Amino acid sequence: MSETPPNTVKETGAAAGDVLVGIHTNGNALLIVKVFEAQPPDVGGRLKGAFRVLDEGKGKYAKGIRSVIDDNAAFAEASDFIHLVASQEGCEDCTHILNLNALRKLDLILSGELPGQEIRSETISERVCLKCSRVYTDLSLNFCLEDGSSLISRSLEFETVISANRKPHSGPGISNARSARSDFPGFEFIRAAVAKFPNLSIKVHQGNNHRIMKQGHTGSIWIVPRHGGVSITANGQAAQRLYREMERLLGPHHRVDEKGYRYFQADDPMDVERVIKTWSEI
Repeated sequence: MSETPPNTVKETGAAAGDVLVGIHTNGNALLIVKVFEAQPPDVGGRLKGAFRVLDEGKGKYAKGIRSVIDDNAAFAEASDFIHLVASQEGCEDCTHILNLNALRKLDLILSGELPGQEIRSETISERVCLKCSRVYTDLSLNFCLEDGSSLISRSLEFETVISANRKPHSGPGISNARSARSDFPGFEFIRAAVAKFPNLSIKVHQGNNHRIMKQGHTGSIWIVPRHGGVSITANGQAAQRLYREMERLLGPHHRVDEKGYRYFQADDPMDVERVIKTWSEI
């Protein structure tokens, strides 16, 4: 890291409540944290003050970070978190993952003010024990090494940062190039957007289907992968109001399922975040 990348938090600063994203492919790529204290501009070093880890990302230390945040995702200071991650196998040299010159503000990336990342979808195969949920990457195994149960095969799609060539967003409202967009930045930003609203919670189901629920309300919105973007629907108390908002932002729905739920195509991350914000405010 001899040369500081442009537009990092070291340069721009960040406000309390901002969501920050790791930008180094070989270290903290797509690590997502929410800060609870302001980060002043033109100050280097590690992130200051308390923060919460929203996603471990896809960098070199992701497995170790996941092990740490499975127990606790909130930390009083960066050194506490780094000490725990460094104690995980293969993460001994993770001292730079919360450096401010290795993080960018998520809002700037999603708004198009900064170049985003081109995401390449890839598929991995693994074998799973339905009894104990242990996962094996050795596809030659037929039985669980813990309890002897038969294993089943499954394929998972994940996304990898391969370049930084995203075109700027054209502004508020519906993107004129929606049908041609293929640069949707994956699902980490959805989890980060939900984290901005304390009355919302999220569950990720098979196939990376995100169900976003709200305290005190029945129903939810669902965000699921589709054609390089996502498809969004709603059910429950606020479905009709959300349908109107999605039609305003995204245009007509692309299908109606057998239960009458309407699905809307979204290829612009900012439109997805606006739907999430609307749900939080209803």
